[in-house]
Amino acid sequence: MKRTLLLPILGLVVAVAGGCAQEKAWKETYGNGQTKLDYQYYEDGKGGKVYSGYYREYYENGKLKVEDHFADGERNGKRAEYYEDGQLKVEERFKNGKREGKRIEYYQDGRMAFEREFAGGKCVSGC
Repeated sequence: MKRTLLLPILGLVVAVAGGCAQEKAWKETYGNGQTKLDYQYYEDGKGGKVYSGYYREYYENGKLKVEDHFADGERNGKRAEYYEDGQLKVEERFKNGKREGKRIEYYQDGRMAFEREFAGGKCVSGC
């Protein structure tokens, strides 16, 4: 009986302790006041930052350069890169830090340059 009660209690302690990390937002700007970086993170307890949530980089003209998503320090979800004029350059997806699905790169005029397919971080088509 004691063993059964102890395991759920330990699980609760781990779950509560794991949920203590508080997400913070960071923003850097260029000298002209435009946003340079904008991201969410939490501190790892050793003085380091762990990306968690959105991550965005901008050109000095204010246009989006990179949009990324992280979960516990690993890329997770859609990632996109843009040319300085705002045209899409690269679109891809990540799952647990590894490329997953299509990675498409575009020329600056919007035409598709090439397409590759990934599974578990490995290129499986168009390599």
